[in-house]
Amino acid sequence: MKDETNRLEQANQKLTQQLAAIGETAQQQQERLKQWQAASLQARTVVQQSQSQAVIERNACIANLKLIDAAKLQWALLNNKAEDAIPTKQDLLQY
Repeated sequence: MKDETNRLEQANQKLTQQLAAIGETAQQQQERLKQWQAASLQARTVVQQSQSQAVIERNACIANLKLIDAAKLQWALLNNKAEDAIPTKQDLLQY
């Protein structure tokens, strides 16, 4: 009976140690998960900012193209040119 008690106590100690090790591992994994989530959030923020910047740049480009087209049409009108005529850069600078 005493041998059985000792064996059970040893088994209990071993299981307690294993449980503590598993708890530590779980805690480390939980910390890594938190770090990954923070990095993921930061990456998403960077992507969103990048996409926003790309939209701003695209819109500025479109606005510039519209201004160039308006200058070209004004040049064509004032110089009796066809709308599809191709002015030089110098021709458009005054517009």
